[in-house]
Amino acid sequence: MKILSWNIAGRAATWDVVIEMLETGEVEVALLQEARRPRPEISNLIEVDPGPWNTAGVGVKRDWKAAVVVLRDRSDLSVQWIEAKSIPDAGYHELAVSRPGTLAAAVVTPADGSPLTVVSMYAAAERWTKESGRPSHNAWVGSAHRLISDLSRLVGKRTRLVAAGDLNAWRSRESIFTRMDSLDLPCVGPDAPEGGRQARAPRHAEDVVTFYLPAERKPANASQQLDYVFASRNIAERVTVRALNEPEEWGPSDHCRISIDITL
Repeated sequence: MKILSWNIAGRAATWDVVIEMLETGEVEVALLQEARRPRPEISNLIEVDPGPWNTAGVGVKRDWKAAVVVLRDRSDLSVQWIEAKSIPDAGYHELAVSRPGTLAAAVVTPADGSPLTVVSMYAAAERWTKESGRPSHNAWVGSAHRLISDLSRLVGKRTRLVAAGDLNAWRSRESIFTRMDSLDLPCVGPDAPEGGRQARAPRHAEDVVTFYLPAERKPANASQQLDYVFASRNIAERVTVRALNEPEEWGPSDHCRISIDITL
């Protein structure tokens, strides 16, 4: 199965790239972050998880969400949507999430394969309280940890799962990766050298660039890795991940596309 993970930064032009990749068969499932509602001619071509087109926030309006996207007219893939609900609204066996809009999930089954749970996740930017006294670089780590707690509801003894997205975190935030591994969801990339262009000044030897800062202005100057892919241990060795991070293949977002190939 071929999957795309991409923070599309709420940009309309990115939807055209996503549709082209789906229609040509370059990917079968798209896991998007910061996805705004597409224009009607695109909406008519796709199916999307049932969550609203916004992310619950703390005093900040975000009219985008994490999303799972497939083509509407398809014969080789069946999809069971998993509706994410806020913790107070979720039933006993429903997917409860700390912040609706940051996690979207579905079970996809190819015609000639077995079910795979796919998850798009986005660690929404957070700020600090006035009592903290100064900005905290750990503020976004808390957002990622809430995602991990929410994600744990989807992991079972026989679950085959791939979760990908923008964690707004570096590998040096080891607690994130340790907790994911404790759920039997090790990080499977993208990693240097096979997983794409390596960061010029990596914080970790395996860093590849997936994001450029506003001051960096263009993909050639990118210096950050914020996007990662995790897979359940029962399929991790069958997952290949690459960041499409060369300047000429980057795409119209400040994040590059992440290609995920899985042998089911």
